[in-house]
Amino acid sequence: MDTRPVVEHLKNLAGALRKEIEEMRAPLEQKEKDLEHFLGVIDFYTRNAPKQVVSPASPIANLRGLSQKQAVIAIAKANGGVIKAQYAKRLMIEAGIMKNTKNSTRMVHNAIINSERFDRIAPGEFRLKVVAVPVAIHVTNGVQPGAAPSAMAAGVFPHKPPVQ
Repeated sequence: MDTRPVVEHLKNLAGALRKEIEEMRAPLEQKEKDLEHFLGVIDFYTRNAPKQVVSPASPIANLRGLSQKQAVIAIAKANGGVIKAQYAKRLMIEAGIMKNTKNSTRMVHNAIINSERFDRIAPGEFRLKVVAVPVAIHVTNGVQPGAAPSAMAAGVFPHKPPVQ
């Protein structure tokens, strides 16, 4: 039996496979080079990244030493009277007022609600209440001029924060 044609056919198949492997290797080598470039850029930025320095004017520096309630009020005042709970949480963690725990978001919400100085304007967003200046009202004949139409509006019952 003559095995020469079978051997020639197998050699042709081996050559085709070798050629296919080379064609597949070129894109793989290019991807490896790209990966090396990315890793080099990451290493460069890691080595040359500016160090984060807290300036005295930074909101973090102003929060150090405050309680959580005082901190949320200070953050709101610095942001025009509006506070977002997640932003406040990040600032308070960076300032060292609280630790980053599973409960830290809830702690910020509780500090905001328990301070009773905020109105809820959106989920996770609160606005400082405008503090009304007490005005002396002169009472004549038992009727106060400009009296509120209800006990709630008159301030007999304290305002309750919205339920979360």
